[in-house]
Amino acid sequence: MSEYTATVSRPFPALLPALCLLAGCGVGRVEGEPQGGNGDGGGSDGGIPAECTDDAHLDLYERYVEPLMTDEHPNTCNQCHLSGVDLSMYVRDTPCESMECMIQQGVVDLDDPESSQILAFILQASPDSDLITQEVIQREYDGFLQWIRWSSSCHDAVCTDVDDACAAPEGGDGLPDDLQTPLGGCDEADLVASFTDRVWAWHGRCWSCHAAGGEGRDQFGSAPLFYAWTGDEAESSMLTMYNLIGLGDIDVDRPAESLLLTKPLAEGLSVDSSLGTSTGVYHGGSDKFTVDDSDVFDDPTFFDFAEWIGQYVECRG
Repeated sequence: MSEYTATVSRPFPALLPALCLLAGCGVGRVEGEPQGGNGDGGGSDGGIPAECTDDAHLDLYERYVEPLMTDEHPNTCNQCHLSGVDLSMYVRDTPCESMECMIQQGVVDLDDPESSQILAFILQASPDSDLITQEVIQREYDGFLQWIRWSSSCHDAVCTDVDDACAAPEGGDGLPDDLQTPLGGCDEADLVASFTDRVWAWHGRCWSCHAAGGEGRDQFGSAPLFYAWTGDEAESSMLTMYNLIGLGDIDVDRPAESLLLTKPLAEGLSVDSSLGTSTGVYHGGSDKFTVDDSDVFDDPTFFDFAEWIGQYVECRG
């Protein structure tokens, strides 16, 4: 497991999922401001600029926006649902509509790209983990600034006016078929409730080493931090769930091999569940799932974890 700690600082909760979708943001604070990428902002001086082509627009969108919703980038999406709003409702049918929606929301300023509010949100990421590093923040800042700069010169030339770009299109929410949120078809509230009952409820067994300030940190200081604590039980459970998803501790293709199961399981011990056979791997700390004095394995925590993993995997299809 990689190390990661989540904190919460959300100035505009209703907008944050949209911003995370388009910028891959984290939540927290970072000192200093990355410098933007190369290129000049500003609009055209009359006529359509030579660089304003559909191919250029699509290339920028596919490089800096679309990938943030795919499985290849779970690390920057695991904090994106913190307000409990599905990301898909903020995705439009086209790159033009996605940009226009953000313009209408006031988070992108084509007259002064560098002052766009969304860039300030990107800078709120905290480079204190393997998931969100200073390099990740810089790359997302530069990439998104490049798209805004391109739109500053080209948006009006290549995009048609849309009165309400943020409205969901008829019959859907605009999410392309080949993209998916980290939760797949799951309802967030249902999945978080299940996680709270089946995983978070057992957090005392792992908290000492895997939560900031835990008593075991003195001895196992390199243990990954995935438990979050904000002072609110429900919110902390949700953050912890997204941490585990973003860290890749749930294996959608081979759920029985998910690290959430195999790390706490005694090394070499094989246990059957509804997911298949799980075999313990090296943990570094003490065994959390093992046989009892009668050499029987009947640990309810393991089976609760497996039950929740199965629900999540089913959502992902």
